Amino acid sequence: MSCEDGNSDVNDSSQTQALVEALDRALPQTQCRQCSYADCRSYAAAIAQSGESIDRCPPGGESTRAILAVLT
Repeated sequence: MSCEDGNSDVNDSSQTQALVEALDRALPQTQCRQCSYADCRSYAAAIAQSGESIDRCPPGGESTRAILAVLT
C-alpha cells in the first residue's frame, strides 16, 4: 500500500463519518426504533456505510426522505 492509498482510506473514512453526521442531523431524533435500529445515529451509519434504504423513518416522513436523498 502506498502513502497515497493510505491517505485515500483516511479521506474515505472522514467523508463517511461526515455523511453519517449529516444524515443523523437530518433525522428527527425521536429514537423511536421504527427503522429497526437502536437510534437515529445507528440508522444514519447504516445508510452511509451499508447502503441501507432511506425510507425506513416513518416519523421523518417525505421531507426527511427528500433530505436523505440529497445527502446520499
